Amino acid sequence: MKNWLAAPLTLLALVSPLSAVVIRDDVFTNNGGQLDPSVDHVDAGYSQHSSFAQQDVFKACLQWGDGVSANSSSGTWLGNANGSSYILIAGHSSKSANGFVSTGFEYTDWQGQTTTLSSASVTHWRNDVADIAILQIDQPIVILDAVNPIFYDGDQEAGKVVTWIGTGFRGTGLAGQDFDNFGSGRAAGQNIIDGAMTATTFEFDFDSAAHTSLQLEAHQASGDSGAAGWIQVNGQWMIAGLVSESEYPEVYQANNIMVRTSGTLDWITSTYSGAFTAVPEPSSAIYAALAALVFVSQRRRS
Repeated sequence: MKNWLAAPLTLLALVSPLSAVVIRDDVFTNNGGQLDPSVDHVDAGYSQHSSFAQQDVFKACLQWGDGVSANSSSGTWLGNANGSSYILIAGHSSKSANGFVSTGFEYTDWQGQTTTLSSASVTHWRNDVADIAILQIDQPIVILDAVNPIFYDGDQEAGKVVTWIGTGFRGTGLAGQDFDNFGSGRAAGQNIIDGAMTATTFEFDFDSAAHTSLQLEAHQASGDSGAAGWIQVNGQWMIAGLVSESEYPEVYQANNIMVRTSGTLDWITSTYSGAFTAVPEPSSAIYAALAALVFVSQRRRS
């Protein structure tokens, strides 16, 4: 990971397309994409990323907007409770103060079906510290086959592969984001979480084939804001992050930031009491304590 504190950052703001991610050029061409800008390559080259996005666990991921403007962003349906539905989004996508109430909600599900709730009352709950918010809609939302996601509750994110299903633009690593390429379906992106973390964020950079073997290696794109970052722990998918911002332009070695949801779990569960959390992995502190005990035991035996 490079030092990028002075690098330009971009909040992945609201846009209007359906698909997402900036991917490796070699994966793009190996799957039928053509780098010639005069060729219409809306879908060609993204087949691996699109196929991965169809897994059942990601059916809670959606695109949302107010049903009036052309703007939209990414979000994740958390569940329904007491006649309301709850959607996890990026704080900067809500464009409102904590507790603000708006009217109208529109979402597009994993099947590409768009539902408009023009009279819905939407309460925007924003976190004061991290770029994270939850929309509370005054009616339940039903998404076919979607299951309530589980939140990761641990401190071992570093080194894990994180996956997001965004709804932004597409592109490749040499040229960056292509504002003429909306795509026609969802596409998954993956990266490896770097060791640099704060209490509420983690980072990763976008590598070419020369530096990674991860086939779905990607950079966050405009419109991906609020997409959940999923990791696998003991074979189970859990939300560990939330797409927040990235370095511009979206080319190789550019960096990305996600909100670290383990650092905001108290706020998440207090806002939506139905949020599921998993039993946490042993923390790094526990591992250190165990190592110390083994060392002391070995010394006593010698």
